Amino acid sequence: MTKTCNVYSYLVKNYPLRLQEKWDQSGKIVYFNKPIKRALLCLDLNEEVVMNAITGQYDLIISHHPIFTKSNKNHLVDKKDKKLIALLRTTKTPYIALHTCFDNSPNGMNVSFLKKNKIFKNIKFVKSTGGAYTSADLNNPITLNELQKLFSKTLKTSITISFGDKTTLIKRVVVCLGSGFSVLKQPISGNNNNTLFITGDVKWHDWQYAKAYNANILDLGHDAENIFVDVIADLLSNRFKDIYLVKHPSKLDLTIIK
Repeated sequence: MTKTCNVYSYLVKNYPLRLQEKWDQSGKIVYFNKPIKRALLCLDLNEEVVMNAITGQYDLIISHHPIFTKSNKNHLVDKKDKKLIALLRTTKTPYIALHTCFDNSPNGMNVSFLKKNKIFKNIKFVKSTGGAYTSADLNNPITLNELQKLFSKTLKTSITISFGDKTTLIKRVVVCLGSGFSVLKQPISGNNNNTLFITGDVKWHDWQYAKAYNANILDLGHDAENIFVDVIADLLSNRFKDIYLVKHPSKLDLTIIK
């Protein structure tokens, strides 16, 4: 029978904790080594996820974003967060997070996102001093406007914001999903002809930085990171045939996958 330790070891073998940023809190958040028959996979740990896990009698929760980082783990500001951790401990529900160790992996967030969208080729993982990003060429160059519409459709969201020449043909993309603009500053400062930089949660000063370099930017928000749920589901379903897996993406639509 598969236990928590088996799942955890397999996850960190594929996404080693040594890849996480110093401020991050990936790995064991709440840990009990118990038999795992049902697992809930999510982007964020919130009240709805925890209550679904408890009422649905799930034995394990795996999220991308941790409920806290090393900078605030001993003094959670939000009382709801304290309550959620207490509930997980009381119900002995293990909770594992794979955040920047997933983001910084060659088989993680950005590469998986590009591979899922079949319009890209020559996908290249890049580890820079600021973090990890991924570049790729388009099979057939299309405009920024067309790419924005395409991602709005595939992600099923209208929360996409762009900056740049909407009619210029985009031949190459550079991607760092989540709040990844700081990682993209280095490639943005280079030659940006026909390149689109894709990230999320772009701030006002970031737009100004992009404008200074005439860079094409596409902000997909955080929903694009739901690819994490798909990747972990595929990974675990191929290895542990005895675990019933359920996806719980950030849009809160439960999708049974097994």
